[in-house]
Amino acid sequence: MSGHPQQGAQYDEGYGHQPGNTESYYQDEHGGQQYYDNNAGYEQGHGGHQQQGGEGYYDESGYYNADANNPYQQEGGYYEGGDQHQGQYQDEYYNDQYYEQGGAAAGEAPQAKRRGDSEEDSETFSDFTMRSDMARATDMDYYGRGDERHDSYDESQMGGRGYRPPSSQVSYGGNRSSGASTPNYGMDYNNVLPAGQRSKEPYPAWTSDAQIPLSKEEIEDIFLDLTAKFGFQRDSMRNVYDHLMILLDSRASRMTPNQALLSLHADYIGGDNANYRKWYFAAHLDLDDAVGFANMKLSKGDRRTRKARKAAKKAAPDPENEAQTLEQMEGDNSLEAAEYRWKTRMNRMSQHDRVRQLALYLLCWGEANQVRFMPELLCFIFKCADDYLNSPACQNLVEPVEEFTYLNQVITPLYQYCRDQGYEVQDGKYVRRERDHNEIIGYDDCNLLFWYPEGIERIVMEDKSRLVDFSPAERYLKLKDVNWNKVFFKTYRETRSWFHMLVNFNRIWVIHISAFWFFTAKNSPTLLEKNYKQQENNQPPASAQWSAVALGGAIASLIMVIATICEWSYVPRRWAGAQHLTKKLLFLLAVFALNVAPSVYIFVIPNTQKTKIALILGIVQFFIALVTYFFFSIMPMGGLFGSYLTRNSRQYVASQTFTASYPRLTGNNMWMSYGLWITVFGAKLAESYVFLTLSFRDPIRYLASMEISYCAGDALFGDVLCKLQPKILLGIMFVTDLTLFFLDTFMWYIIMNTIYSVAGSFYLGVSIWTPWRNIFSRLPKRIYSKVLATTDMEIKYKPKVLISQIWNAIVISMYREHLLAIDHVQKLLYHQVPSEQEGKRTLRAPTFFVSQEDHSFKTEFFPSQSEAERRISFFAQSLSTPIPEPVPVDNMPTFTVMIPHYGEKILFSLREIIREDEPYSRVTMLEYLKQLHPHEWDCFVKDTKILADETSQFNGDYDKDEKNTAKSKIDDLPFYCIGFKSAAPEYTLRTRIWASLRAQTLYRTISGFMNYSRAIKLLYRVENPEVVQMFGGNSDKLERELERMARRKFKLCVSMQRYAKFKKEEMENTEFLLRAYPDLQIAYLDEEAPLAEGEEPRLYSALIDGHSEIMENGMRRPKFRIQLSGNPILGDGKSDNQNHAIIFYRGEYIQLIDANQDNYLEECLKIRSVLAEFEEMTTENVSPYTPGVSNPKVAPVAILGAREYIFSENIGVLGDIAAGKE
Repeated sequence: MSGHPQQGAQYDEGYGHQPGNTESYYQDEHGGQQYYDNNAGYEQGHGGHQQQGGEGYYDESGYYNADANNPYQQEGGYYEGGDQHQGQYQDEYYNDQYYEQGGAAAGEAPQAKRRGDSEEDSETFSDFTMRSDMARATDMDYYGRGDERHDSYDESQMGGRGYRPPSSQVSYGGNRSSGASTPNYGMDYNNVLPAGQRSKEPYPAWTSDAQIPLSKEEIEDIFLDLTAKFGFQRDSMRNVYDHLMILLDSRASRMTPNQALLSLHADYIGGDNANYRKWYFAAHLDLDDAVGFANMKLSKGDRRTRKARKAAKKAAPDPENEAQTLEQMEGDNSLEAAEYRWKTRMNRMSQHDRVRQLALYLLCWGEANQVRFMPELLCFIFKCADDYLNSPACQNLVEPVEEFTYLNQVITPLYQYCRDQGYEVQDGKYVRRERDHNEIIGYDDCNLLFWYPEGIERIVMEDKSRLVDFSPAERYLKLKDVNWNKVFFKTYRETRSWFHMLVNFNRIWVIHISAFWFFTAKNSPTLLEKNYKQQENNQPPASAQWSAVALGGAIASLIMVIATICEWSYVPRRWAGAQHLTKKLLFLLAVFALNVAPSVYIFVIPNTQKTKIALILGIVQFFIALVTYFFFSIMPMGGLFGSYLTRNSRQYVASQTFTASYPRLTGNNMWMSYGLWITVFGAKLAESYVFLTLSFRDPIRYLASMEISYCAGDALFGDVLCKLQPKILLGIMFVTDLTLFFLDTFMWYIIMNTIYSVAGSFYLGVSIWTPWRNIFSRLPKRIYSKVLATTDMEIKYKPKVLISQIWNAIVISMYREHLLAIDHVQKLLYHQVPSEQEGKRTLRAPTFFVSQEDHSFKTEFFPSQSEAERRISFFAQSLSTPIPEPVPVDNMPTFTVMIPHYGEKILFSLREIIREDEPYSRVTMLEYLKQLHPHEWDCFVKDTKILADETSQFNGDYDKDEKNTAKSKIDDLPFYCIGFKSAAPEYTLRTRIWASLRAQTLYRTISGFMNYSRAIKLLYRVENPEVVQMFGGNSDKLERELERMARRKFKLCVSMQRYAKFKKEEMENTEFLLRAYPDLQIAYLDEEAPLAEGEEPRLYSALIDGHSEIMENGMRRPKFRIQLSGNPILGDGKSDNQNHAIIFYRGEYIQLIDANQDNYLEECLKIRSVLAEFEEMTTENVSPYTPGVSNPKVAPVAILGAREYIFSENIGVLGDIAAGKE
């Protein structure tokens, strides 16, 4: 539980600055702030409420007053040092000084004001009491007006010109204005301009000082031009413009602007890993651009397609030109030649054209709705739009195209087709059709049509003409006339059948059943001898034994034959990606005949078993069976005859690209994989032979020859069952043996996987034999080397000074969350102590780091088996593993955390936590949580009591005498019972939040992941002391700059689809979230009544945040409001919910989180190393578009998994099971 709202008008997590307050938790010299002092007695101080016409809790409109400059309101109160230290830090070991600023440079700090001096001076407020004058969004400069309200810089600093915001950041007006209100993000501290001017740049790394290829105004002109030519929505254009600019800003912060644009274009459009480029060659669109569909050699299509091809050939205007074109193509249509031509074209493209292509692709993507689930269809739409854009017809347009044209003519018909597969519209409402899944043409069926040119040529108009018969430049305008009902069909039949196990896992059956046959046939010679006698133990001829064992190859072939036949029932033959099964089946039948034929000669033809020819045939048949077994065990069924394993053919490029496209293992990973599977099957086959089949030899010998002649029989079956009992028993034993033969494979996989994992841990140096207690003694050094990026620091400070700020912030965050008591905090913090040099102070490290490996220490630093112990242990352990080196905060990529929300609880109400809602329950939720977290509840109660005492003292009715002392125990009962004694909102809300942070609530998730913002600000402030010095003691401006940096690098977006339909309680809880965390963004579905009765309502994707204006109806004014084709919730809900909100993400990476997870400050500090795992922190100097230069085949990292702590494991058996499954 981290990131809880904390009281106080300024950001104070033990590392922030507070204007006018010198009693912060621990402070540095440069704002008159003090470090935490162990001599101060660890007072837990809460100041009085800042009065705003009442309690200071709700404003006049009834909404919660949050501080826009401080979204991190915490549930715990302050505690502070009482004495103000003077002088500078002096580390007795390193003999270096802490960084100084303003008056602190002279070795002096202003004297701290005492609690209760005045209402205005006190900054130590009670929890959740906030000043409404600080809550207004105007202080944030969020809407791009150049920070006019806080502008203390003269225009002469800017060359007399002043800052001119781009026209996309002002209201509607002028011919080229887009009317955007793009937020003003970020800071760039690497430029030589003053900090005040740089703060006004919305995209700091993309400024004219950085030699950018295009200015943001020129990029905006491109967007405006594309919007006018294609009819994109104005709000979508503003949203996508901001999206692209943040992408460019993110990349340009760690590379040159030209490299940033080039690499971004390569990722989206032209690079080896770009999905558009993969699709372009998979669908043979390069051949279409060269000679057209009519002249391409395509595979056999259905009757309608063949007829259309003939008509297109007849309509060819110049047969001589056709022949000439084909002659030019001869020998030059290879994939290598096409890729060379592609790179040449990409390399010659200007940066302006690259931006235009990026803008067009993102604009198409931004309004694609459900088409985003069909990426290759989206690529086709973009290809048509790009061809049209480069045509004279488009360039000569004078009048702008009407808004919503792209949505209504291109996307909505596709959306309606997908929707109609599962729903029908009745009176404006969606009613699900009673249709089986194998009859519904889904997203995959639609998308797979565009993998192959044979699918694209199926696209027909209402007048039955084909889209591909038009020139590429004409196709975009024809999309509105496409009859999609005639285009799509099922590409895979999702029938429910046991045969799926045979088709999809054929090699598993081959490996096990054939091996079982080999082993069992070798140990069942008595079954081959007709006249077997136990006493003589007469053996069958050698040829019969060889041939019987060799029939295992025939079994492998038979399994493959049956699997191939079953595939016919699942994959329709008319899909171009369906492999040709006839050749494959004939080949398998031939292999099957080859394996069976010798056995026919040996066993069927009489008097041949004892001949020499039979023996030779049996031996040859056995080796043929071994080859067959190993071939079918290794070769996938799709790898037979002209499939995706045929690399020199262009026919199946789509299969090679989009299916089974796994990164190849190299080096140690490859050999470890080989070794794992060889040892698994080696151990399995050896153990199975000895303990399963060899031990089965004697039971087979006895039961096969056993005859029971004395049977009484029964009324139904007579004596048949009795006489066949040995044979029935033998059959049951065979089945049992085969079942165990399958099962022990999994057993050996677990054993070998464990062995290899232990070996790997030894290799990495993180095995259980590594001295466990060393992880704590080495933790400070690891924080310095693995959490902090100190290489590029302009001003160098001793490691202990930097480490102490990080460690103290972690400890303080746990105290704020009521995980640590005050005495534990005292033992865990770095402290200032007098130095040996007079007038100097130094830092003393906590004994915690050494006590963990010194058994003479008996001090308790945190409660045993507590949440604090778990978090600190995991943090220390994780830093002991190899992790990428962090980059400076200014160079880190921008990323977004996205949380889908439907009906999950946002914040518990008071009624829910103190009343018994369940009819059979006698325990309230609060009582239950108190039993689960007794120590945390005790810390919370103590904190609340101090808050209540200070409030009473501030209000003047606090008179502590002996009588009050005698009554204190009785008065404290309400605190220990329900957490508050007064029904004032600031007290009841604290209890609600304490409970919500220990259950599965959205508040828990948001408060946890907003720790990313706190972590970025902390890291930036610690690693860049020169930025602090720039502001000359103005901690208010410093805090705004830190927030700009955090806002520039991190976004949190909640996809809250039901927001517009929330009930009053849900709306109040959401409003509380927005006021506590103003940078929180919420994407929701906004609905408008239909234009005519019986029509569908109009739906919009809208985005708000805590800075959005509250309108007269109580709702917030959306920053972006983009119309959809219809209701986006067509599937299971969660993916659709994420899809409608994904257009509002920002940056290069998305972290997807469920609405019940948590995060902590110490884990957020590692975010730069986590993002470095994507291996995109550096870029190659060689252009990805250099013709003839092969790019290194490095598999890109697309998904990064992170472990999640399942906190329900301590609440009973069911919780343990659930946690174990996770």
